[in-house]
Amino acid sequence: MEPESRESHLEKAALLGNTDEVVELISGNDFDPQSDEAHQALQHAVERNRWEVVRVLIVQGGMDMSQDSIGGLILQHATVCGNLDMVTFAVTSGLQVHSAAASTAVQGAAALGHVEILQYLFQSGATLTSEFEAVCEAARAGFWDVVMYLMTKGLDLTTNGIGVQLLALAVVNGQCEIVSYLEGQGVRINSKQTKVALKHLSSAKWWDKYRNAVEYLLDSDADFDADAAEAVLLTAAKYGDACIVRQLLKSKVDISSSVETCALAHAGLLGSAEGEREVISLLRERGVEAPPMPQLITDADF
Repeated sequence: MEPESRESHLEKAALLGNTDEVVELISGNDFDPQSDEAHQALQHAVERNRWEVVRVLIVQGGMDMSQDSIGGLILQHATVCGNLDMVTFAVTSGLQVHSAAASTAVQGAAALGHVEILQYLFQSGATLTSEFEAVCEAARAGFWDVVMYLMTKGLDLTTNGIGVQLLALAVVNGQCEIVSYLEGQGVRINSKQTKVALKHLSSAKWWDKYRNAVEYLLDSDADFDADAAEAVLLTAAKYGDACIVRQLLKSKVDISSSVETCALAHAGLLGSAEGEREVISLLRERGVEAPPMPQLITDADF
């Protein structure tokens, strides 16, 4: 049997977190920090959270932190793990804070609720890929300290009606501090932003997170138009949410018959059988008829 290769020794040592062996293996003159061997060892160490090995490979092994495949890898994984020490190490060891990898890490810190990492990366000069997406992700996950931090950093509260979205979400989640801050910034339920907010809150993907906020806005007699009402109706019908459907049908907003027909056709698609029956009953009481079945084309038609 051929002896085990040196590459496999290094990778195994990194994988197992054997720092002393890694030091010994990279101390020779033939170690190449740009080699596939070095990169694979680093990846093993990062993925297994062998942070001392990572430090050795960077500091003693001379691996270039300015490369996204190295610095970006360390930063993003450390961010996911909530490891502020390693995030700090990455930034102070040559990471490019204006890189796409750094922006992705900031976005991840917001989404995962790592507010200290978020603050540190901002202070170091990193920027968000999308402030709107970051604050939405944080609010959905209930990371209200992240939401507050992003708002105080100058978040544009008019973009996609995000101020009204956050206000409604904060109310239904009992976040009094967030509510007070938003009201102090002039955010109001009955504003031009409400209809935009409702359209975004109607997302079928996040209905379980947004549904109560939508109900709050509807209960508050918020000002919204047909586009917003139709977007909410379609999602509520799909989930068999008879309560929301009933509110919309009783509103003064003129919902188009084609949208009502579509809501009937998709009723209960993502919800319970009971909800489906209730929504169908409400729409039929309104006079909505199911779309005609498509006609099959046979050979006789040709």
